Amino acid sequence: MKRRFLLFLILLVVIAIIGCKDSKKTTEQSTYTPINYEGSPLNIIALPEERAGIIIERFMPIKYYLESALKRKINLKIPADYETAIAEISKDDNHIAFLDPAIYCEAKHKHKKKIKVLLKTILKEEIKSHAVLVTKENSPITKVADAKGKRLALGSKDSSFSYLIPLSMLNDVNIRLTDLSRVSYLQQEDRVALSVLIEDHDIGG
Repeated sequence: MKRRFLLFLILLVVIAIIGCKDSKKTTEQSTYTPINYEGSPLNIIALPEERAGIIIERFMPIKYYLESALKRKINLKIPADYETAIAEISKDDNHIAFLDPAIYCEAKHKHKKKIKVLLKTILKEEIKSHAVLVTKENSPITKVADAKGKRLALGSKDSSFSYLIPLSMLNDVNIRLTDLSRVSYLQQEDRVALSVLIEDHDIGG
């Protein structure tokens, strides 16, 4: 009986020690030292390509890096749509915008001297980007030419990657929008992907 009680007591001590270590570790991990900002905030515009939550998560590393490097608070702004984004870019209280090629060209055309390229994305030491046409796994559509007569989901008409480039890919095989049974503009790329997954559309761009 005494031996059993002693083992139980040792077990409690071990659990308590582990609990204290975990608690200390959690406290250390959650400790955040605020940055002493030295300048006024910078407002950054991100295109509403996907749901706001996804975009915010994607841009958090950039936000934290810039705040640390510049010692200025970074405010991330996600306009409701592409047209609003283009209008917001010209405002003096917005400083940086992450744009795709089509939006950049339109913004540059509308605002001229207010827009200039600051940097471009480089992935694995290469400057490139790409757009794709997607179908659900095991779909009978195996090549672009199979899209004729099918249902197509696209993003915004202002987007390079979910409108202009997919249309160009279809045009390469002599397929026009009128050759499709249905074309929908879902504005955001994650909505396009979801519509293909639930089979509301056969192809997504």
